[in-house]
Amino acid sequence: MIFQLISFAICVVIFYYAAYYFLIPKYRMQFYKNQGIKEYKFVPIYGWLKDILFLKKNQWNDSLYQFKRISQDPEFKDEDILLGNVANQAFLTLIKPELINEFLQRQNEYEKYSVPLRGVMNFLGNGLARIYGDKWKKSRKVISNMFTFENITAQVGRIKEVSRKYINNENPEKFNIKYVFEKISGSQDLQVLLGAEVEKYKDSQGRHLGECIEQLSSDICIHYISPFAMIFGQKILTWNLRESDRYISKRMKDMRQFMTQILTDCVNREKDPTYQAKYPSYITFLLKAGYLQKEEEINELLATSFSLFMAAKDTTSKLTSMAIYNLIKHPEQYKLVFEEIQKYVSHDDYDYNDLQKLSHLHANLKETLRMDPSVPFILSRVAQADHMLGKYKIKKGTIINIGYLCNLYNEKYFKDPFNYNPSRWLDNEEDMKMKENHFVFIPFSAGPRNCIGQHLAMMQMKVMIVEFIKKFYLPQIPKDYDDEKILTQSYGFKNPLTVKLQVRN
Repeated sequence: MIFQLISFAICVVIFYYAAYYFLIPKYRMQFYKNQGIKEYKFVPIYGWLKDILFLKKNQWNDSLYQFKRISQDPEFKDEDILLGNVANQAFLTLIKPELINEFLQRQNEYEKYSVPLRGVMNFLGNGLARIYGDKWKKSRKVISNMFTFENITAQVGRIKEVSRKYINNENPEKFNIKYVFEKISGSQDLQVLLGAEVEKYKDSQGRHLGECIEQLSSDICIHYISPFAMIFGQKILTWNLRESDRYISKRMKDMRQFMTQILTDCVNREKDPTYQAKYPSYITFLLKAGYLQKEEEINELLATSFSLFMAAKDTTSKLTSMAIYNLIKHPEQYKLVFEEIQKYVSHDDYDYNDLQKLSHLHANLKETLRMDPSVPFILSRVAQADHMLGKYKIKKGTIINIGYLCNLYNEKYFKDPFNYNPSRWLDNEEDMKMKENHFVFIPFSAGPRNCIGQHLAMMQMKVMIVEFIKKFYLPQIPKDYDDEKILTQSYGFKNPLTVKLQVRN
């Protein structure tokens, strides 16, 4: 009898999960297939994320190559939407620019789909990306004051100082481009958010705050997308049933205490009337606006500042590394950029206006953003009610993503899209084509929830590249370098790029 009950229970569990991860998503996908949307891929549990999350190496050395080739695929090249699944939900990837436009303008009808990053979000708290309505508008308005033209340009000096510090201290014989730019970006972003003194804080292992947060966030992300979490639900991880769950929970708790202490110190320092900061920080603007008087506001600062840090640091450093790689691979571009550096920013006290004159550098950055954007898919959203999007009926609970990456390799918008050609961004005809198709090239998203720090990020990347090229002659990429590209928390090279550099006279 007991054996029969156990067998019955096992059968029930198997049937439940078969229905949950196979029958239900198939049924939900059929609703969209009936509207003429073609199924791109169905994979139980992980859906279209499977190949990306498990980092399976492919023949193209690029985890996103299949998405880049959508416009060359006879079956999908003219599709408005790609249909797939994640877990038990239908998953729509928008391709048509008009649909992308409408979707981005109606963000109040969606909420962020947080499964891939839920653990990190639980760790950091409710940052700007996770709040909605009037609270979001209020927070966005406060943060926007920091990212005005005047305040962004005031950060140039800080960004130059940090860039020179790390570039000059690195061994030119074994210069790890990826690692150095990660350190620069992390240091710059934390100083912009919390002030210069944040650099002095280290954990028991001697790691700076940025390194600690990045390592823990990566470990949390891996933990929360493990097969155990995806099959039984991520909520079960918070019950601390396993040793690994308890270990992650303790690390999260300890790190939040460390972060809270640092934030409290930074706020108290800024409040001190005798303290004179060389450059303003996010805390400076919050205090001027009358914030940070309550514990609740300190917690909001923690969530917002470190969410911004995570969003900016990884993407900025990877994109800068990719841009340097492209410049090295195309010596004629390295030469052109160096020549305009000599013309406009050869002096140490160059400013924001001088950086704006570097048209070839700007074109190379935009071409890098086109070919290998560090955020190739804009964060997914979940429909909160049944509604129409264009001519399509959308069901509540459907997950919607923006696949603008597919358009970046579409010959309809870019000539010879698989060729690295920065000159396309200096061509008036190509420029007009982009102005006619606003929602094709959107590496920083668009609409009301676009990237608030995009102009600061572009300035950071320009300064880092300027300081690198001013100091070093054109290096060579090692012949044995494996340039595999993967998507983790952002998109970029999987392996460190270490080069031997020769310092200019």
